[in-house]
Amino acid sequence: MKNFRVGDKVCFISHMSNKGTVEKVEFKPVTAHNTSGAFSKMCWVHFKSELDGNTYIAKAQDLMRAD
Repeated sequence: MKNFRVGDKVCFISHMSNKGTVEKVEFKPVTAHNTSGAFSKMCWVHFKSELDGNTYIAKAQDLMRAD
């Protein structure tokens, strides 16, 4: 699991030029699943882009560290 903290530099895996700084990390409950077992919460990251100044909300699995 990727652990992001407020202040980390991140970028989208599919759009690596869109880098930004993490502003908030939150865990939201999962409401649907296609296998058996207990649900785990999904990590969502809010980050401010250096490319266009917008704030993006993305799943942690779609981001990587921009070190």
